[in-house]
Amino acid sequence: MVVCVLVALVAFVLAGLYAYRAARPCGAGVGDPAGAVSGVLRAIERQDERALCQRVGAGYTIPTMQEQALRQRIEAAGGAGGLTVEDQEDQQLGAQHLLSVGTENGEVVAQFQTLVGERGAIVVAVTTSPGQW
Repeated sequence: MVVCVLVALVAFVLAGLYAYRAARPCGAGVGDPAGAVSGVLRAIERQDERALCQRVGAGYTIPTMQEQALRQRIEAAGGAGGLTVEDQEDQQLGAQHLLSVGTENGEVVAQFQTLVGERGAIVVAVTTSPGQW
């Protein structure tokens, strides 16, 4: 009987966590800056608009051309897992972080600016043009 109650309690808690994660509002922030950027890359790869909106600031939309460029670069790298996210610590300004996304051979494919808030980090800007790095 005790085991059944414990199993039911664990199932209830896990269901609640899943429901919260799925219903999290756009721009709420997720994890640390590198985690937010990795989440954006995975969301773009899967074309998951809900996951993307949770990791991007409420007032910011990744421009279509940049999203397409990122999708192509993600595919060329063999998936989001083939890209590395590196925090540019020397260019941090308080809660704002600059992160570079690159391939295994060191080619930079994009730069992201994140803002760290109470609930986690959100992406506030993306640059895919090397002329702006």
